[in-house]
Amino acid sequence: MKKNKSEIEENMEILSLKDIAESIKKTIELNDSELEDKDGTPLGYQFPRSVIEKFDEARFLCLLTDAYLTAFKEFFQGDQSIQTFLENLDKLKSGLK
Repeated sequence: MKKNKSEIEENMEILSLKDIAESIKKTIELNDSELEDKDGTPLGYQFPRSVIEKFDEARFLCLLTDAYLTAFKEFFQGDQSIQTFLENLDKLKSGLK
């Protein structure tokens, strides 16, 4: 049975940039897992280090983008000076890892 567009849209989950960053972080953490299933198959992803580096870069960029969007949202919603905007942005960025 074919679903129409509205049914598909209802079932789609919208992920935030923080959600995406957390999913990437979990992937990175599981990559080198030495856990095996009952047949001895590794449960880790076993991506090459170069791929993991790109994942980590993307994770950080998601968090950085979220920080900028949050700072701009706060700036445009209120009576915030440019100095306060810059201070808030720096504070958000300093908390990123």
